Amino acid sequence: MVEPVYKRRSVWQGRVDAGSYGKAVAHAGLHVRLLDHAFAASVLCPAGEPATASLGPGQRYSREGVQILPMAPDQFFIESETMPSKECLLRLFGAQATVIDQTGSRASVQLSGPNVLDVLAKGVMIDCDPLAFPAGSGRVTLLGQLSVQISVDAEGVFELSCMRSMAGDMWHWIETAAGQYGIAVGR
Repeated sequence: MVEPVYKRRSVWQGRVDAGSYGKAVAHAGLHVRLLDHAFAASVLCPAGEPATASLGPGQRYSREGVQILPMAPDQFFIESETMPSKECLLRLFGAQATVIDQTGSRASVQLSGPNVLDVLAKGVMIDCDPLAFPAGSGRVTLLGQLSVQISVDAEGVFELSCMRSMAGDMWHWIETAAGQYGIAVGR
């Protein structure tokens, strides 16, 4: 019997290549980094679990190498560049948490550059200005008609994440909205 070989395939493979898109300009107005997280999961916690009591809504947290975005009361979305250990997840969310692996089911990009706010203003249904959406914030919102998770870090880099099946739609929206500024895509 032949053993099957499973190879992880980037969500972006065959959809988007590194390079320049949109208007040819000396300096791209939008920088896009295509992401392939090593681990992503939804986490459900019982109400009042001490491990998550300090995690308020609308803020993105980083603990033990795990990015945590509160989604709803007692519900979180997490991402990590490495697979967290069972002990790490126990410390972060407690023994009663339910972790639902979504690795490979999400498409994520980082957006930055001088025109990032102009691009996001064209379709994100929240105000992404730093006064209204400060560093460390995260929300679930719409990007045009596409449901996305969006967060921003201290350097003004935005991360957008949607379901893998919608990756082509998210890329199409980005390319259309940012084309006039020039787009530089990397990994």
